[in-house]
Amino acid sequence: MIAEITDIELEELNKVYQKLNPIQRLKKVFQDFDHDDILVTSSFGTTSGILIGMVSKAAPGHPIYLIDTSFCFTKAIGYKQTLTERLGLNIVHILPSVEDNTMAREVKLWKSDTDKYRHINKVKHFEP
Repeated sequence: MIAEITDIELEELNKVYQKLNPIQRLKKVFQDFDHDDILVTSSFGTTSGILIGMVSKAAPGHPIYLIDTSFCFTKAIGYKQTLTERLGLNIVHILPSVEDNTMAREVKLWKSDTDKYRHINKVKHFEP
């Protein structure tokens, strides 16, 4: 269960974190919060390696969720495999339901209703 953070607590955290460099910030996040409450996602696009590399240093083995819409480019899949091997990543694949994915493909939902497409492929998995 994720604890609610008050505005005052958030202000205090910001004071502490603003003095830290990016790696220090990530390490502090993993010290200050329950690892189960920290969700790291990636599309494995060309610039994602920067954050993934920092997370792998700050919290080795922490799950990195790939929200696989089944529309991934071949280069992105290859990049994911390369980063996984080099950094020893713990990748968790999240896939939409077969029904949702089939419907999105058949009606080309990404063209007609981008909000619904994002919800089905990127948000729905994480709803309680």
